Amino acid sequence: CRFTVVDQTGALAALHPATADTNSVSAALRPGVVYAGTGRVRVGVLPGVYTVYASRGFEYSVVTQTMTAAAGQTAAKFFGLRREVPAHGWLAADTHIHTLTKSKHGDATEDERMLTIAGEGIELAVATDHNVHADYTEAAQRTRLSDRFTSVIGNEVTTKAGHFNAFPIQPGSAVADFGTTNWAELLPAIRATPGVQVITLNHPRDLHSGFVPLGPANFNPVSGAALRGQPFSFDGLEVITSAAMQSDIMLLFRDWFALLNHGERITALGSSDTHDVSRFILGQGRTYVKCADTNPAAINVDEACRSLRAGRALVSFGLLTDMVVNERFGVGDLATRGGRGAAAVVTVLGPAWVQADRLELFANGVRIGFYRVGMLAAGVILILSDLLGWSGAFACAGLTFVACAAGCLAAPKENAVTVATGWHVGVALFGETAVHALRIGSGYPRVTRRAAA
Repeated sequence: CRFTVVDQTGALAALHPATADTNSVSAALRPGVVYAGTGRVRVGVLPGVYTVYASRGFEYSVVTQTMTAAAGQTAAKFFGLRREVPAHGWLAADTHIHTLTKSKHGDATEDERMLTIAGEGIELAVATDHNVHADYTEAAQRTRLSDRFTSVIGNEVTTKAGHFNAFPIQPGSAVADFGTTNWAELLPAIRATPGVQVITLNHPRDLHSGFVPLGPANFNPVSGAALRGQPFSFDGLEVITSAAMQSDIMLLFRDWFALLNHGERITALGSSDTHDVSRFILGQGRTYVKCADTNPAAINVDEACRSLRAGRALVSFGLLTDMVVNERFGVGDLATRGGRGAAAVVTVLGPAWVQADRLELFANGVRIGFYRVGMLAAGVILILSDLLGWSGAFACAGLTFVACAAGCLAAPKENAVTVATGWHVGVALFGETAVHALRIGSGYPRVTRRAAA
């Protein structure tokens, strides 16, 4: 888990490792932050009053306690975390992770990285150091955390014409020629690396080596066409990279919509691109992949990759949405038109410490619905179930649902938009953002609003 310690001004506190915890195998410590591999840690602080937050990533509660430290004295606190987001059947993946050990920049050693992966609740961790096939197997065993997640050998093929993640990779395989800048040659060479099933285009609006992959010289953001004739033969596109966010948070989603409209079959991804222990938090941007997740130490990587390529993935940056169309088509499916168009039911999930502000529905990149929403987090239902029993908890949830529905009906309505055949539907949540898309048959959609814990 992760402990965050702040002083009375809200500033990250200076922490000193206790003698027993100086080994990075048991703890990763930075100013105001410590990851504890066993869930127990001892640190030193200056005398004063501190607020301590205990967490384990998006799916878990955040527990807060105040502690007073006196000179020469030791105080102990217990923090009981609980799982608040029922994401069963969707594994939490971060497909863009670095270490100082292999990438030679940032500050997280390979052992410290294992602590942050486990501490943020990531179940599928893809090692993507620059131009090297990184393998976390030994580090996970060394830190005794191999039962918490499945690691995948990957590589961020870093070129002067874009950065591409490739995974999984068979051990001992040769590294693709990262001096190549012609995508027509580069991408087939990456895919020819033994074992590779997924290629992703990373932070596509960032400038590296004077090149922006989806910049105006290379990409038409209206039509979705390549301007240099380069193939868009990658499988995934980062629309949320939490270590490299765009000031316009919807920019990359609009690019993704344009690519879908142009006929490309590309999956939207969320990732962290973290190089550090705490400066950019691992798993803050993440992707939920449709895959069995009952044993995080034995994830079926082939199944996860198939789901990613098929678009069965949800992007999360603090909230998680899922969508069902016409009661039977899920994310990644090609949905056919019903007799009265399409009905989309959107489920919003999040822990008790995050709230949704509004929901937007898109068809072919055009916003067709805007709704103010209220979300009863799964954690609140769990808490109520302890106090009132499940019947009482669901009764409270039902009342909240009615209130949310009334608020949605009172929200301003969008003007009618004519949508061509073969359109795609996306969902965006604000406050925090999670977006996904479905291919839908022709006709104008009927949107059913539902807030869910």
